[in-house]
Amino acid sequence: MASSSISKDMAARKRPRVSNSTTNHEVSKTIYETVKGSHEYEIKGYSLTKGTGVGKCITSGRFTVGGYDWKILFYPDGANQASEEYISVYARLKSPGEVRAWLELKLLDQSGNGKHGRLTCSPLHKLKRGGRSIGFQKYRRRSWLETSSYLKDDCLNIHCTIGVVRTRVGNEKRYVIPVPPPDMIQNLKGLLESKIGSDVTFQVGNDFFRAHKLILAARSQVFRAQFFGLVGNPEMEIVVIKELDPFAFKAMLLFLYSDELPQTHELSDIDPLCTPTTIAQHLLAAADRFALARLKLMCEEKLYEDITANTVANTLAIADVCNCTELKTVCLNFAARPENLEVILILRGVPSVSVQFGGSTFIYLPIKCFACRGYEMASCVSAAADGKTLPPSPWQFSCDLEVNYGSDENASIVCAAIAVDAELQPDKVRRVMAVNDGKLSVHFEAVEARFLRASYSSFVDVLTLATKTVEEFGPGMQL
Repeated sequence: MASSSISKDMAARKRPRVSNSTTNHEVSKTIYETVKGSHEYEIKGYSLTKGTGVGKCITSGRFTVGGYDWKILFYPDGANQASEEYISVYARLKSPGEVRAWLELKLLDQSGNGKHGRLTCSPLHKLKRGGRSIGFQKYRRRSWLETSSYLKDDCLNIHCTIGVVRTRVGNEKRYVIPVPPPDMIQNLKGLLESKIGSDVTFQVGNDFFRAHKLILAARSQVFRAQFFGLVGNPEMEIVVIKELDPFAFKAMLLFLYSDELPQTHELSDIDPLCTPTTIAQHLLAAADRFALARLKLMCEEKLYEDITANTVANTLAIADVCNCTELKTVCLNFAARPENLEVILILRGVPSVSVQFGGSTFIYLPIKCFACRGYEMASCVSAAADGKTLPPSPWQFSCDLEVNYGSDENASIVCAAIAVDAELQPDKVRRVMAVNDGKLSVHFEAVEARFLRASYSSFVDVLTLATKTVEEFGPGMQL
């Protein structure tokens, strides 16, 4: 009973308050609309209208469309000399004032089969009484009309539609019912914090975290397979996590329940010194481990925005392990900038080597790389540190790689295997390998940074394969 009471109190505190009152909200708007009206104008004794003369018309009776009076003007001999072989039809405004309107005309079939002539439409015009009319100077050729089914028993029927554009101002009063924002995230995070209904415990180091299998399985295919897969165990109650730090695992749980990156204050009880950058770095590794694609991209974006001379080395190492190619490229480009190199060296306390050549200073920066499990690998990138022009040699970009295999035999086997794979563009990239004291040393030189990156990346892939082969077959193998 006490637990139920506490839960209700927590829910009451977190639930947003919703007012039962309504709010008046007045809206005004200007409305443009078209008012349409039709009129049929029948002319009996059509043949008697011919010969009235060019520019002479007969008119229909008045009709009203959109609050304005109109008349149809029919010119049997054409409205002017240019249309004397045609009939001309117009609509004329008979009311005072100005109006914008358009006209549609069609002839009605007199044969009784229900067919009508082709619709003819005019563009929108501004009209006023006594001014121009809207219509068609050459509406139909007279010779065509007099042999068509639209003229029967000396009768002609014209269907006229007029559209009038009107403007009005509308006022309306709306009642707004305030709806609170979504609170599902707060509810799920509250469920995680309260541990209500939790059915699995995770042990991470010396810390324990309670969670819900169904929620974890819905969010991560790794958890789904672990709990409900073909070889999964839905009855599992305790799971030991060895790959992550406690604060990183808690941060991942908060994301799984909220779909948001956690804030530093939410993790301060485990690691009071954590920062947004360290959270993102550890979360990137967790996202890669538990197949959380969205979280992985969110962490990459955060680390890209926060990259500095103090964080680039760790970010580069994690990006390499998690196969984040774009983030890795950004880190390498950032570290290779002359203005960043010396700062990185000072901040990380890494011994550097400066070389004077051709009036320029080159600084070699060791960067720890993750590759070839169990072996120690170090690589170096170099660039002009003083911003001066590089020497005239075309090989302006270089990189050194060293892998400690523990014995000359293993290092020589790997070296011999890789030597078969020559550089595809020797005019753009050079590679020199040597074995000494159980270490394989490789020196790269390139005319452009992009060629150096491509060659280095390809070489590490081949190196990893050769190293795994040595691990599998052991020393003494024959190539």
